[in-house]
Amino acid sequence: MLNALSIRARLIALGLLAVGALILVGTLGALSVSHLRNQFGAFAEHEFITQGRLTTLRMAMGDIRRYEKDVLLSIDEVDKAQQYQAKWTKAVQATQAVLQQLQTGGHCADCPKIAGHLKDYETAAAEVIQRTINGQIVTAPDANQQMGPAKKAMYDADPLLDDLASRVQKAAEDRTADVRQIATTQLTLTVGLALLVLGVLVPALWMTVRSILQPLEQAIDIAHRVADHHYPRR
Repeated sequence: MLNALSIRARLIALGLLAVGALILVGTLGALSVSHLRNQFGAFAEHEFITQGRLTTLRMAMGDIRRYEKDVLLSIDEVDKAQQYQAKWTKAVQATQAVLQQLQTGGHCADCPKIAGHLKDYETAAAEVIQRTINGQIVTAPDANQQMGPAKKAMYDADPLLDDLASRVQKAAEDRTADVRQIATTQLTLTVGLALLVLGVLVPALWMTVRSILQPLEQAIDIAHRVADHHYPRR
C-alpha cells in the first residue's frame, strides 16, 4: 500500500498521523487538568471555606466566654466592665453571622440548633452582665452562679459543634481521596494513551522510512551493477 503512494504522500500521511497523535494526547491531558481543576475548585468552595468558617466560629465562641468572664471579674470597675460588655456583644454578633454563613452554604444542618442555643445563652448572659454593671450583682461568685442557665445553653451547643467539625473533616478527607483517585486514573489513562500512540507511530515511521529507503537502495544497487558491467574494475 505504501509503495503505491508517492514519497510526498507518505510523508504527509506520517505527519498527519503524528499531529493527530499529539492532538489526542494533548486533548486527554487538557481534559485531565480541567477535571482536577474543577475538583480543587469544589474543594476550595466547600470544604476549605467551611473549615475556615468553623475555625472562625470556634474563635468567636471562645471570645464570648472570655469577655463574659472579663465582665464578671471587672465587677468593681464599671467602665472596664462596659468595655468588655461591648466586646462580648460584638463576639456574639460575629458568632451569629458565621452561623448564618454556614447555614446559607448548606453545610450545617445543625446550625439552627446551635443558633438557638446561642440565642438562649445571649438572653440569659446579657441579663446577668447588665445587672452586674448596674450594681445589682455585687460579687463575682454571685454573678458566676447566676450565669448557670447561660453556661448550660453554651454547653449544649458544644456537642453540635464537635459533630459539625467531625463532618467537615470527614468531607475534606473524602474529597482529598477522590482527587487522588482521579489524579491516578487520569495519569494512568494519559500514560496508556501515550504508549498506545507510540506503539502505532513508531511502526508507522519505520515502515514509511523503509518504504522510501528500500527502492533507493535497490536503485543504487542496480546502478552499481550497471556501472560494473560497462566499466569493469581493474
